[in-house]
Amino acid sequence: MVKDEIDVLEKALEAALPWVDKIFLIDHASTDGTWELIDQKFRHWDKVEVFGQITDEFTDGLRSRAYNKFCQQAQEGDWWCRLDSDEFYIDNPREFLAKVGKHYDIVHCASFQYYFTEKDAEDYRLYPERYRDGASIDALKFFACNSSEARFVKHRNREWKEDSLWPVGKFPNLIWPHHIRLKHFQYRYPEQIQHRLDLRTAKAAGN
Repeated sequence: MVKDEIDVLEKALEAALPWVDKIFLIDHASTDGTWELIDQKFRHWDKVEVFGQITDEFTDGLRSRAYNKFCQQAQEGDWWCRLDSDEFYIDNPREFLAKVGKHYDIVHCASFQYYFTEKDAEDYRLYPERYRDGASIDALKFFACNSSEARFVKHRNREWKEDSLWPVGKFPNLIWPHHIRLKHFQYRYPEQIQHRLDLRTAKAAGN
């Protein structure tokens, strides 16, 4: 599920295509051209299925709408990934998940959070093109591994209710003790950072 990620979305999809079977794509009320790009380009990619646009107030459970529409394509033991458009996997998920014990249902990530620093601000003033249009993925160098969340859940053919973070069932079940590593680029360049903060400020204010 994406919102206003036009600068990085194509890079994220291209990075995921080698290891996914399918990407189910939801746009959450984007206003920066993300939806138009999805509708005109990405819906024609072989591994991408577009759910459409959702304009309801954001909750993590909105992802359930795509799951409940497409879950019949999955088989028992397959893995569902919550794939965020600003995350890029260091470990190949297909290879990593092949090593997970059959009784385990959940895999957590080790998230390497990349930050836009004062040094980046100096470089950006001189060379903004090094950070815009997805180039920040290569430009940003400073990170901290300071976050972990569930990113993969094994398919058990269960309903996913919209008020839940994951499909119905005892969660967490058995969590694999090893973390899959990824890079997270939530702060990429000044205008994008300001827009991200504005969206969250408006949400907190109830607008």
